[in-house]
Amino acid sequence: MASSSIDILLATFNGAKWLPALLASLEAQTCQDWRLLVRDDGSSDDTPALLDGLESRFGGRMVRVRAPKTLPGAMGSFDQLLAASTAPYVMFCDQDDVWLPAKVARTMEAMARMEALHGPDTPVLVFTDLRVVDAELRTLADSFWKVQCLRPSELDFPRLLVQNMVTGCTAMANRVLVRRACPIPPGAFMHDWWFALVAAAYGHLAPISEPLILYRQHGANAIGIQSTDLWSSCRRIANGEVANYLRTTSSQAAAMLQRFDRGLGRWRPSTEALASLCAQSWLSRKQRMLKHRLFICGWARNLMWLLVT
Repeated sequence: MASSSIDILLATFNGAKWLPALLASLEAQTCQDWRLLVRDDGSSDDTPALLDGLESRFGGRMVRVRAPKTLPGAMGSFDQLLAASTAPYVMFCDQDDVWLPAKVARTMEAMARMEALHGPDTPVLVFTDLRVVDAELRTLADSFWKVQCLRPSELDFPRLLVQNMVTGCTAMANRVLVRRACPIPPGAFMHDWWFALVAAAYGHLAPISEPLILYRQHGANAIGIQSTDLWSSCRRIANGEVANYLRTTSSQAAAMLQRFDRGLGRWRPSTEALASLCAQSWLSRKQRMLKHRLFICGWARNLMWLLVT
């Protein structure tokens, strides 16, 4: 078949239970100008056999990527999928979700508007809201952004340094952004957060407030929905999650500095401040966080972040 405009990148691992619904939702897309790239991470269930059967069903529209990982977890699979991708646009895909029929079309429309506005040589990342569902696709929340107290309309680079607002399975990146962001460095926390940071530093992010995906929560999600109330925030403090989160964000900021150095321009001071935060005293950390507006969304989480880190 002729080359497609969009490469959909699917990372699988023991996903045989969920994959049929996902793949059916891809086939039901109103826009079919895509190719599916799949990398399995050593599944022990029926996923490999299922994918073998799909190769003949999808024909040239499906490509298996078998390159070994150099990064851990799902991020390592997506890194290899990105290396194998050649289309002008890529979309990240998780094995346990369901795409609503207009997801590809609406996302591509937003991408076209952004490129028309800012030029085709500008890195762009488009992402959408999600409808949260249970394992049987029953709605738990109409808006992931609302239940997680996320406000993508207020997104800026300093806030994105300390809090990711882009869920990878909703995102589309143009080729300019892929070239700028890849390969994903070991210091990155996750592929979607890394791409969001690079887009914010060098281009633009375009949030779509319409939920275009059913975000399935089944208890085994790599990264799922989290409670944002005060009690849950206190529990994360006691469990050491906040301290680990600080190390994670600092490591990712250091990776930004190592990759781009002075190319970060006006965002270099805030990136340097976060990268060195772990080495500072409690008071110095507060001063740096306030000076560089290293805040997160949600009053309980922000209070926890400012007081404890």
